[in-house]
Amino acid sequence: MDTNNKRPSPFETPLPESDKSPRRRSNFALAVTGMIAIGLLIIAYLMLARTVSISANAPNLFVQSDSLLEVNLGDRLLLLPGKHRIEISAPGYRNQSLEIELTTAEKNWHQQLQLQPLPGKLTVHSKVAAEIFLNDQAVGQSGEKLDGIEAGSYQMRVVAPRYKPLLQSLTIEGKGQHQKLEITLTPDWVNAALQSNPSGADVRVDGELQGQTPIELQLLSGIRQIQVSKPGFSDWLQTLNISTDKALVLPPIDLNPASAQLPIRSSPTGAQVTINGVYQGETPLTAAVDPGATVDVMLIKAGFKTLRRTLTLSQNNNEQQPLQLTLAPILGRINLNIVPIGARVNVNGQTQQATTTDQDQARYSLRLPAAPQNIQISHPGFASQTLRLTPRPDMAQHLNVSLLTNAQSRWQNIPQTTTTATGQAIALYRPDATFMMGASRREQGRRANETQYQVKIDRPFYASPKHVSNQDFRQFERYHSSGNVKGVSLNGEQQPVVKISWSKAAQFCNWLSAQEGLQPVYQFQDGKLTDSNPDHNGYRLPTEAEWAWLARYENGRMRTYPWAGTGLSPPNHSGNFADTKALPLAGGALPRYVDKYPVTAPVASYPANHLGVYDLAGNVSEWLHDFYGIKTGLSLKASPNPSGPASGDHHVIRGSSWKSASISELRLAWRDSGSGAQDSVGFRVVRSVIIEDK
Repeated sequence: MDTNNKRPSPFETPLPESDKSPRRRSNFALAVTGMIAIGLLIIAYLMLARTVSISANAPNLFVQSDSLLEVNLGDRLLLLPGKHRIEISAPGYRNQSLEIELTTAEKNWHQQLQLQPLPGKLTVHSKVAAEIFLNDQAVGQSGEKLDGIEAGSYQMRVVAPRYKPLLQSLTIEGKGQHQKLEITLTPDWVNAALQSNPSGADVRVDGELQGQTPIELQLLSGIRQIQVSKPGFSDWLQTLNISTDKALVLPPIDLNPASAQLPIRSSPTGAQVTINGVYQGETPLTAAVDPGATVDVMLIKAGFKTLRRTLTLSQNNNEQQPLQLTLAPILGRINLNIVPIGARVNVNGQTQQATTTDQDQARYSLRLPAAPQNIQISHPGFASQTLRLTPRPDMAQHLNVSLLTNAQSRWQNIPQTTTTATGQAIALYRPDATFMMGASRREQGRRANETQYQVKIDRPFYASPKHVSNQDFRQFERYHSSGNVKGVSLNGEQQPVVKISWSKAAQFCNWLSAQEGLQPVYQFQDGKLTDSNPDHNGYRLPTEAEWAWLARYENGRMRTYPWAGTGLSPPNHSGNFADTKALPLAGGALPRYVDKYPVTAPVASYPANHLGVYDLAGNVSEWLHDFYGIKTGLSLKASPNPSGPASGDHHVIRGSSWKSASISELRLAWRDSGSGAQDSVGFRVVRSVIIEDK
């Protein structure tokens, strides 16, 4: 390099210090500005922040929030207004969270908390394995660390086989602490030494073999049965009440030689046995007797001769032979005449053969022991009959037996009368009749709706001889009122209920069925009848055919009037019709007729008819089961147990009432229809009797 070409640099005058670094001045200003801004932010935060303080039942409380602008002061926080989640914790306690919302209106927010301690741990040490219970809940075994026990007071029970239970109050501190407890269980047995003469006998306690004598026993407290046994000797048995409060001393046991076993059999069995006058039981049996002894054995059985044997037993218990004895019967004769022929006779399980038979009965001549005998007589289609007889050896007995058919037998179990849930008596009727409904065109007062047709009625039924009274009906509808007619009351307790619609009468029947657990006959929906079945066994209204049979059918003829004879005028007091007192109330009256009541009379105030039924004419007319209809055409075939048309707008009304004064209404064939409540229409109840053939 050519160094000769170097030139010196020109001289520059130094600048003042203030002009040397403008950048340094700018950085300083920024730093000061930033510090001022931070200070202002801190002041603003402190002005806006709210103090959140938490106190609790636990020391060393630690509180924190989910806020990034939180200032934590230990048990207090500074937080800006808004929603925050606070977490609280303390050693030994369960963590707790709070959702809070701070507003600018409140400067300080404080909450007092009750933290729940953590579960504790427990170890119970015992020299024997035991089960631990806390408040009767099994929690584990002794020697184990039992985790998860909530803090609190407990009743501890420690149980081990053959030791007395230990009961102790215990407080679990919780907070994760591990508590240890030493216990000592008390034995629940006593020691007892047992000896026998001879030795080598088996010893059992409560049936469990313990060993042979001599033996040391540990007997648990309580009632214990001790058995000592040895072949050739009688067992020694004793029941002891063992208590651990006192020592048990058992004296030596002397075993006695065993009794001889004498089996006793008899033909027939069941004979009573005495040995030397001491009752032993009934054959077959095995009696205990002394070896080599002479015994007097006696057998006694009713109907047989007493048998006695005297015998000497062997000295060797194993050589006793069974005693087999046959009793001689004391016989008596029983002669049976049985209807029907072909009946089967069984005496004490053995079938007997007929001695002779004729056209309608079979004869049996039985020679039987003079003791009570069970004689069963049976035949297909008939109810069996059992006789308990004792034959007499000095005199023959003669009996005539007629078996009932199954149907007859079932009818015997059906009461002739019974009582409804309201206390009203009802009677059983078993009709079996074919008759003509309606009235002849020649009958005076006949109406067009009384067309004639044949019916057959054979379904049995219960019927109330009396009308349902106001008292009866008010058990169903408490506040019902039958009202009055121009101030004359129809509302007496024993007067028949009136001013009820057909539907209300049917609903009463269903209610009565429910009281007695019977099948309801009527089905209603929204207060309207939807179906009915008179073959159900519940209460219902009479069908028109049943009412006609009760009211009109007598000795194969149909009555025209409810009173005796054929006169057009009823005798006084023969029924409650429109008499002279009823004229201003009923709008008409029978001339010169007197019955004492201007409106309804108490039920059954007048004589009953030939079937014992009251007021089938007079007092009140009756709602019947059937829809109203008029038969047309002529059929020679009788309708069996008819119940009227399948549907309709009205129901049949039968029977005259206290308002009736015309010859047409007073006739038993008179019929009308309706559906709404009237002051002269009531009802009576019936129910079918269902007999099933078996």
